[in-house]
Amino acid sequence: MIIHGNAFLKNMVLVAEGHPLHLQICDARIRNHKLEALAHQLTPLPEDIENTIEGSEHDPIYLSAAWRDGFSLITDPGREDKETLAEWLASAQSGGFRYNTVLPDTHPVPDNGDMIRGFVTKPIFNAHPVQMIGALTRDNKGTQLAELRDMMQQGCKVFSHGFRPAISAQMMRNALEYLQGTDACILVIPFDGPLTANGQMHEGAFSVQTGLKGIPTIAETAVIHRDCALALKTGTHVHFTGISSAESVRMIYDAKQKGAPVSASVFATHLFYTDQALLNFNTHLKLMPPLRSESDRYALIQGLLEGIIDGIVSGHSPSTPEEKKVEFPAASFGSATMAETFSLAWRALVHTKKMQPAQLIRFFTQGIPMITGSASKSLALQDTVSVWYDRKK
Repeated sequence: MIIHGNAFLKNMVLVAEGHPLHLQICDARIRNHKLEALAHQLTPLPEDIENTIEGSEHDPIYLSAAWRDGFSLITDPGREDKETLAEWLASAQSGGFRYNTVLPDTHPVPDNGDMIRGFVTKPIFNAHPVQMIGALTRDNKGTQLAELRDMMQQGCKVFSHGFRPAISAQMMRNALEYLQGTDACILVIPFDGPLTANGQMHEGAFSVQTGLKGIPTIAETAVIHRDCALALKTGTHVHFTGISSAESVRMIYDAKQKGAPVSASVFATHLFYTDQALLNFNTHLKLMPPLRSESDRYALIQGLLEGIIDGIVSGHSPSTPEEKKVEFPAASFGSATMAETFSLAWRALVHTKKMQPAQLIRFFTQGIPMITGSASKSLALQDTVSVWYDRKK
């Protein structure tokens, strides 16, 4: 979480590579959500007394530079009934995120430089910087390239077709060729429309058991295979986010071995849950790409540990209560996950002894440089910080 106002943190573990107190037990004083003082021992000021958080050997507190999220969907303007900007910011801060990269799924669509500039300069983002991903095609219709160079002049270097089925192979090739020789990147949420059509969950034993139409793994891997080949041919970077299958991990590994400029990230939900969680028809876990098998989940974790997968993202995609409190086949895909992203990753990786706390926190402080921008090398006074303690023990 990001602490508002003033706070005194006692006996916390600092996670800040390059800092002389990295991984040491320290005290910290926070003023107006920024780090004011940091030392092995500090004396709290009178105004700290009411907001003191104390760690211990059995219940440690971790403090780091503020976290970065490489995937979030904002529905305001356009669908404020799903989530307002104020609510989105509250979720981000509760989840520990200060820097957020957001998809081009707002209405109107950010498909030109003026739209990008108008969005990122909103006063509400003064203390909570956002990086806007530009729409890859005009009005997200997939038929004509958007004004990519115009958006790049406004500092936008990541483009996407948003949370919708993949564009045609020809349009993807046109976009990659147009961006050749630049440092731009195309972000892909890999799922094929016709192969996904009417599917409700992962195609496997549990889809048979529930009677729900399955979404086959090939709906994801067909897009990844195609776009890895196009990235290798054009030399333009492609980032796959929300990958969900073991075969996807293998394809990305093979593409990297061949020298293709590709990278990947995974939703925290897919590191923790599997399709078995849908046996009770929990609509809040109806996601796209879908939760897959335990062997897929294991492969995603191994891909992360081996550096094949480059980061963990929230996959935050809110719905209205009315879109979720319905029969499973009628429920919308997606879930508001930003507030619980780190907790899910912690439970999947740290609780199971697959990763040390500092390793996991590094994924969130560094983000995915191609997508979130470069993080500072070390923590400094006056920085905004993220604080974590395991409240689910």
